[in-house]
Amino acid sequence: MFKTDNSQSFFSTGDFNPHEHKGNYGGGNYNGKYHLQRKLKKQQIQMIALGGTLGVGLFLGSGKAFSIGGPLGCFLGFLISGSIVLATMLSFAEMSTLIPTTSSISGLASRFVEDAFGFALGWCYWLSFAIAMPGEVCAATIMLSYYQDLNIPSASTAGFVSLFLFAILFVNLFDVRIYGNIEYCVSLFKVLITIALIISMIIINVKENYGFRYWNKKDSTDVATYGPFRPTFDLNDIGTGALNGIGGGLGNLLGVVSSILISSYAYTGSEIGFVASMECRNPRKALPSVTKRVFGRVVFFYLLSIFLVGLNIYAGDPRLLRYYSPDAKRGPISIKFLEHLNTNCTPFSQIGSYTNGNQSPWIIALQSSGLCTFSSVLNAVFVVFGVSAGSSHLYVSSRTLYSMATQRKAFAVFTRCTRAGVPYVSVLFSGAFGLLSYLSVNNTSLDVFQDFANISSATAMLMWAGMCLSFLRFYYGLKLRPDIIARDDPSYPYRSPFQPFLAIYGLVGSLLIVILMGFVVFLKGFWDTKTFFTSYGALMLFAICYVGYKFFRSSRIHRLDQLDLDSGRREMDRIIWDEDKYYISSFKEIIKRALGWLA
Repeated sequence: MFKTDNSQSFFSTGDFNPHEHKGNYGGGNYNGKYHLQRKLKKQQIQMIALGGTLGVGLFLGSGKAFSIGGPLGCFLGFLISGSIVLATMLSFAEMSTLIPTTSSISGLASRFVEDAFGFALGWCYWLSFAIAMPGEVCAATIMLSYYQDLNIPSASTAGFVSLFLFAILFVNLFDVRIYGNIEYCVSLFKVLITIALIISMIIINVKENYGFRYWNKKDSTDVATYGPFRPTFDLNDIGTGALNGIGGGLGNLLGVVSSILISSYAYTGSEIGFVASMECRNPRKALPSVTKRVFGRVVFFYLLSIFLVGLNIYAGDPRLLRYYSPDAKRGPISIKFLEHLNTNCTPFSQIGSYTNGNQSPWIIALQSSGLCTFSSVLNAVFVVFGVSAGSSHLYVSSRTLYSMATQRKAFAVFTRCTRAGVPYVSVLFSGAFGLLSYLSVNNTSLDVFQDFANISSATAMLMWAGMCLSFLRFYYGLKLRPDIIARDDPSYPYRSPFQPFLAIYGLVGSLLIVILMGFVVFLKGFWDTKTFFTSYGALMLFAICYVGYKFFRSSRIHRLDQLDLDSGRREMDRIIWDEDKYYISSFKEIIKRALGWLA
């Protein structure tokens, strides 16, 4: 076995994969156990990565950014956060393309930084998606409250939560080829709906002659304050003008910073393609293609969507989510302001209600234009979006747990797979965290969703920072190994641009988001213990895991000149991608072969 500088086995450094060392990329059998199988195609990886991020973070959570930052502040927040995501994805893609292993992100962090770092990063990453899954289900129940006949929240909420959890778990227990096909179709549906929304926002803007009305301070009324930013950074604003907070340039800056923090949740899952590459055919070809599409997604789906819907809604609309609601109360809305709104689709009694489902900026834009039926149908589609994103989150958390177990950083039982290569124990264990969704049965569903979003965002930012740090050590370590390959060599699989500055930008940006995640609790009069722990709990968990691993198991930072740049890369160099013959055949394929043999 390969030995690292600290004399630990290759198995414990986070890069061991039984079927990689066996030379059988079809999964096969290793010591009587089944393992993940490389069955996903490039197109499926692309759609899984795309569909995993098009969820309630963009279509529901963005309302918080509008309400605190204004249309321009929200757009700048998504732009800056998106640039950090792009820098991270491009950097990590280069490393994963040259050395594609099934040890996932935590394994590469262990290899290029140290075992304790990979251990802490892996468990934080797992927690991010284990918590994000019930968060998406909670958001789906919030969207269901749009329909008054369902009487949500009530006892019926538990039935919908159970239905959503069963669907998510059921899909994730399928053969990964079937799962990939399902995700492909659902993600394609998401893409088409998003394009339709973009077109509809353009039509509404022209039809209603909005232009940049909501961006122009001169168009303000006695009940509404317009402008590219909110008048002040007012955490107590419930839709009455945001006039009592921090004003001037500082207030605008705080609004943009808050929008960056909010948008980080919407981008959570952008790296799903790297996790799915554990089961991908020819990852050296698929990963660069998936990564490049992140750029298109950031520019087109996120930024264009946010910009257009920001033209068609008033950022101070009381129907939008509020940024900070520690007491779970929205407060009363003035009758004068209600009369200012087009409420043909929404009863006055529901506007400003903490459990109101009419809180998506896109739903509000449609309602304000009188498109009640369209908004009702779209809300149902957003419910599907949330459940689908929850399915993607369970996929990532289960594969992360599996890879941690193969590195001996989790119990060995989590490596158990079916003959088709599905890590069913990891799926069931990670799926059990979906039971947290039942917290949305009472009137605190929105509060629960925002807590889950904070936890997931903070842990995701730690993971992105770890990805950038791992790349930087890989980058400088590769320079010390001229015997392997140079980055400017024509045969180098994929070279990300502007390095190492791009990775440094991603690292610094991610760390700043982690540090600022709960900054509002330090403002005078806004301390909230729960918000503090949901914002910084991930950082505490990382520190505990890191220090604990170093205490109980020997670990030290690897020297750059002794980084393992060979394992996984050499095996991939020798592979001819004819692995289909190793796969466990489906029932249909067995019947076809049997009929062919009989003929």
